[in-house]
Amino acid sequence: MIPQRVTVDVQETNYAVTGSTARELAESMRRQSPGSGWYGFNWLMEWGYDQDAQRQTSLSRGSVTQNRCGIEAIRITLTFRSTVPEWTPAPETDSLLIEQWQAYTDAIRLHGEGHRDVALDAVRDIHRNLERLETEDTNNCTLLQREARSLVDDLWEEYREVDRAYHDETEGGRTQGVVWPPPATSASAGADDA
Repeated sequence: MIPQRVTVDVQETNYAVTGSTARELAESMRRQSPGSGWYGFNWLMEWGYDQDAQRQTSLSRGSVTQNRCGIEAIRITLTFRSTVPEWTPAPETDSLLIEQWQAYTDAIRLHGEGHRDVALDAVRDIHRNLERLETEDTNNCTLLQREARSLVDDLWEEYREVDRAYHDETEGGRTQGVVWPPPATSASAGADDA
């Protein structure tokens, strides 16, 4: 579940490729891809919060209260962007090649969902930990700001490592089917594509 005041923006960008064989599609992806690879994923997070320097917190020592500097109204925006090649086959295109392409682009999206899940876990963890931050020093709320920044930076890097591990574990999606050209199984798919 996504916490309140967290906005998630998922964007898929497509780029057109052409071809009538697996090899032609691969060459088209090499020429047309907007990045260094044929597909890609990127996530970025922006965050902020309102600070309440007069929050009253009851302590367990009877009816004593203390002023604390705390975090309220946490706002996080997560933007997840994916880039996926798009192909519109000609009517006479071999049905096997069409199926292989569909499996390939489905695998790209599946791999992307794994990256997105890591990003969502990061946002949930950051939100949960920011909610817990408070300080008794109301004259120095900048301490709270430093702690919040440090906490977010540390967790962000931790989840970037998780994301890199996911990418390595799936061999950049290869274990999930992100492989092109596919093994040659048909002359019409391009006999020299293997």
